[in-house]
Amino acid sequence: QKAFEVHPLEVMTLPLAETESGTLALKAKESFLDLIKDKSALAIGPGITTAPETVALLGEILPSIQCPLVLDADALNAIASHKNWLELLQSETVLTPHPKEMSRLMGLPTSEIQSNRIAITAKFARDHSVTVVLKGSPSLIGFSDGSVVVNATGNAGMATGGSGDVLTGIITGFMAQGLPSKQATLAGVYVHGQAGDDFAYTESQTTLIAGDLLRCLPETLKQLLP
Repeated sequence: QKAFEVHPLEVMTLPLAETESGTLALKAKESFLDLIKDKSALAIGPGITTAPETVALLGEILPSIQCPLVLDADALNAIASHKNWLELLQSETVLTPHPKEMSRLMGLPTSEIQSNRIAITAKFARDHSVTVVLKGSPSLIGFSDGSVVVNATGNAGMATGGSGDVLTGIITGFMAQGLPSKQATLAGVYVHGQAGDDFAYTESQTTLIAGDLLRCLPETLKQLLP
């Protein structure tokens, strides 16, 4: 279906092999693996879809990823259908599920996830030796040693489409600057929430959209960083 789309000129892109429906094809594997050589950090998930070939491609490339990795959105949904892939993840991997995605990953009702958020976050991170961000109010960050940090920033207005994609980008950006996954995740979740709080203070929670978080980031970082 034809659509008008915006392409930000500062974003670098690489064409990859597609299926007839326009999703990533399995034959994109070699190009993708060549692309990620010597990269400092990688994010996979937002916008990739759960088309069969794309899911198969993810399963093919996960064992080859050695750099710090953030998994979100459809990458989480793909892993939920192939839970053995969790064993392929490196220790510097961060997963950022919302409660519904976490319910799929763990095979539990969303209501059970929500009623035992801290315990479930700790268990998942410990069982799979990863860092996990269970998004919500408040967001929780669980680590492989079973510890959980409760994030102090953020508001209900951030429960909007694309907000989680911004979080993925922030965490990955901190990783790319050399922060270990634990510190990058703690900083990313805090900054993401603070940007939302800054917008809510000057404007409104009710009107907040993901683009507002991006626009607030420069001033938020200016206030937080020395």
